[in-house]
Amino acid sequence: MTKTTLKDIARRLGVSTATVSYALNGAPGVSAELRLSILQAARELNYQTNYAARSLARSRTNTVAWFRTTAQPPADPFSLSVFNLTAAALQRAGYDTLMHTIDLARGIRSAADLLASRRVDGAVLSVDLVREGVVELLGQGPPVVGLEVDSVQEGLPCVWPEYRRGVTALFDYLMERGYRRIGFLAADPLEPTAQQRLAGFRDGYERRGLRVDPGWIMGGSYDFDAAKSAARALLSGDARLDAVMAATDRMAVAAVQAAQELGLRVPEDLAVTGFDDSEYAVYVSPALTTVRLAPSDIARRLAATMLDWMERPGVAAGGRVAVPVTLVVRQSA
Repeated sequence: MTKTTLKDIARRLGVSTATVSYALNGAPGVSAELRLSILQAARELNYQTNYAARSLARSRTNTVAWFRTTAQPPADPFSLSVFNLTAAALQRAGYDTLMHTIDLARGIRSAADLLASRRVDGAVLSVDLVREGVVELLGQGPPVVGLEVDSVQEGLPCVWPEYRRGVTALFDYLMERGYRRIGFLAADPLEPTAQQRLAGFRDGYERRGLRVDPGWIMGGSYDFDAAKSAARALLSGDARLDAVMAATDRMAVAAVQAAQELGLRVPEDLAVTGFDDSEYAVYVSPALTTVRLAPSDIARRLAATMLDWMERPGVAAGGRVAVPVTLVVRQSA
């Protein structure tokens, strides 16, 4: 079998062999998106790169650390999908991704020490670790990218899905359908992603010059049973809501169950919407109208940002990398 060369990859993508070489060796001058395309083509053409030799030559470990905390659900399908897809993209670039679970109750020093020792070339930090001050402990450690972190507030590059805009778009859809008494099942009020979803709900009312009734917002947890109890409280009061928006699809399923147990028909008596477009959205009857947030979109942007930040320290642009969302209309609203 003929050995694949740089020219073969260049011909496939219509770029120069120099560009291919720069991309495969992590040299500056190639965008992260193009670099991922070149790496994908190299993989499809069975191009063999000696990553071990390259790592030694550049004094690197070719390893990325992915930090999560014990506070995050261990078997959350959405988060695991984002991790697996990101790890696969980084592997195509020659990097292994290792997940580390940190117990916030015991402190965050272990995460900071690993990063400060430069036993990894870069790291992905979850929002709760950034909030606990890991970044401030790093000093001159390796590049760090935040996942679902408000980069303007925290001062580091991050990948940030457009939660707020997505919820507002869903609110607008309900208003266009004639719903006027719309409540919200909120999640953890301390988590930035939950704050953004709630802010999007408030935006929907405020843009119309309407006041949000505080009694139309319930919740405070992603937990299914807690969401169901909150939904029952929301629907059993005097609000007489005609629609309930939930912070996640899982919470929306809890709202559907609560409504049905109270004798309400969905969507005839009550519209219910979710967020994420996870498997929960289609496993419930009626299927959920929701907002699609694709793990593949997050992973692609996260991998590109991480590679750019590692390969061009001090040069790569920071700030927030937005991940767009899409309205998905089904039977629940």
